[in-house]
Amino acid sequence: MRILKAKLIHKAFETEPVHIATYTPGYNEKNKDVHWILEDIFKSSQNLMDSWSNSEIVNEDTGFKYDGSKNFTWVKSVKDNPKNKEGYHMGHRSTSCGDLVMVFTKDVSDPVQQFKTQYYFCAMIGWKEISKEQFDKICKIDDEIALQDYFMKANLGKELV
Repeated sequence: MRILKAKLIHKAFETEPVHIATYTPGYNEKNKDVHWILEDIFKSSQNLMDSWSNSEIVNEDTGFKYDGSKNFTWVKSVKDNPKNKEGYHMGHRSTSCGDLVMVFTKDVSDPVQQFKTQYYFCAMIGWKEISKEQFDKICKIDDEIALQDYFMKANLGKELV
């Protein structure tokens, strides 16, 4: 099974799902499994040392860029975000529990097989595979309190995720 790309969708703090970026595995990641790719997406989409999504923002102490990944293609521009005190557009928030990823795969050994889509939910620990129906249900929740309640139940194993 070869991973062709993955869509990172922020939903945890949004009423509508936001397709932030698409992750395309590079040469070094082409033989990695889906869980390795999901962890790389999570790790690479954190604002720890600088902004993962705005390349203009670098670490203040060193001047280097640490966060982010060359494997991301931006779908949502940071130009829609407010500016910080230095005049740069703020980057996107870090990926959080409750965000979603759609992973597109193909079995390269089977020329007849069509592409397959897998859906994942960022849990408190790791990623959980979910069905298309569960993915659609999460995307339709437009009340922040109801969404938080759903994610809390899901992480406690009381919701089907």
